[in-house]
Amino acid sequence: MLILHTEPLVVSLGFSCTLCGKCCHDHSLPLTMGEAITWLEEDGQVSIYCEAIQAPGEPMTPRMAHRKRRGFEAACGDGRIHVTAILAATLTGPCKNLDADSRCMIYERRPLVCQIYPAEISPFVELDPKNKACPPEAWPMAEPDNNPFLQYLPSLAEKSRQTDYSEASRKGLVCAELGIDTSGLADEGYVRHFPESGAFLAALKRAFQADPASAFNPQPWKLFSRTLAARTQESHGLDVITEKPADAGYQYLRA
Repeated sequence: MLILHTEPLVVSLGFSCTLCGKCCHDHSLPLTMGEAITWLEEDGQVSIYCEAIQAPGEPMTPRMAHRKRRGFEAACGDGRIHVTAILAATLTGPCKNLDADSRCMIYERRPLVCQIYPAEISPFVELDPKNKACPPEAWPMAEPDNNPFLQYLPSLAEKSRQTDYSEASRKGLVCAELGIDTSGLADEGYVRHFPESGAFLAALKRAFQADPASAFNPQPWKLFSRTLAARTQESHGLDVITEKPADAGYQYLRA
C-alpha cells in the first residue's frame, strides 16, 4: 500500500491515472482557503465541516499533535477544545470543472487535494486501492525514478500539511464572523455548516488577509454528540448537545 507517514513519506505502490474521471463525481472536496475563495467566486458550493478534540486531551502522540496543529483552540463550557474546520466543495454528480469528455478544465490550477489524489491527505491514513474509484489498471508496480506522480507526491503532501496548519487560526476567524459555534467530536462525527455564499466569501477574503499570528477570542463552542461519548465529555465540563435545534443551519454526520 501507499502509506503517508509524517517522516518520511513512504511510497510502496505506483499509480498511473487512466483518465476515467470517476474520482470527480459525487463527493466532498477539501479545499484550502484560497481555493475555497476561487470556488465560491466561480459559483461553486462550499460548506464547513467541524470536528474537535478536547484540550489538552489525550497524551500528545504524533496523531494528536497533528490534530492540534490543524485546529484552533476555543472555550467549550468549563473546558477547552481544539476545533478543526474543513472547507469542502460539494460535488453532486460530476464536478463543475469537467468538460463533456470528463477532462478537467482547470487542470493546471486544480485544487491541491486533486493533485495529491489518490494519496491520502492525512499522514495517519493508509491508502487502500479498494477504497478508491480508480480501476485496477491504475495501480502498477512502483517506479519512483520515472513516475512523475511519485516524484512530486512528497512535496505536495508536505505543502498540503503546512497549508492546513497555517490556515487553522484564520478558519477560526471565519467561523467567528459567520456565527459558527458547533462541532462534532473527532472520530465520532462532523457538524457540517452551510454558510450563505456571499457572507462566506467575504469572511474568507478578510480572514485570508489576516495575520495568522494575531490573537483572537472565538465565541464559546458546543460539541454535538449522540453517543455515550457525550456523557464522558460532559463529565469534563464541556458543553455537549445531543439533539439539533429545529432552527440550526447545520447537519450532523457520523464519521
